[in-house]
Amino acid sequence: MKKLYHILDYFETILDKTEIENQNISSSSIGWHIEHTLVSIDLIVEALRKSPQTPYKPIHSFSKYFILISGQIPRGRAKAPSYTIPKQFDKSELEKHIKETRKQIQSIKEIPAHHYFLHPYFGPMNIFETKRILYIHSWHHVKIIKDVLK
Repeated sequence: MKKLYHILDYFETILDKTEIENQNISSSSIGWHIEHTLVSIDLIVEALRKSPQTPYKPIHSFSKYFILISGQIPRGRAKAPSYTIPKQFDKSELEKHIKETRKQIQSIKEIPAHHYFLHPYFGPMNIFETKRILYIHSWHHVKIIKDVLK
């Protein structure tokens, strides 16, 4: 989970650049990418905490395993679920949200190993897969942000 903390550290260093956009790279601002990443982490950790009571049964999917193994999400291939799309945010709200998300990440240690969550595209993901997808998804948005800042 150290890598996720490093990503949050990076977000804190660019909070003064949240309004920057580059339509050639992304239709969304840097702030949007930060907030979307934070919302996604929070919702996934909460879903893990409220794991379904039924036993975990993986759904085998080429795209799921491709992303988990390669560590990369191809750009422009999937739409963010509506509940992860940021509405409004400003620098102070992002600062607070980063602090809250740090606590969420910390709380993963307390979630039982048999818990899982239902990913909107990949189906059930166990805690190991979930930790991996949290990092991969967050890193995906960091790469977009860095390209916008070039």
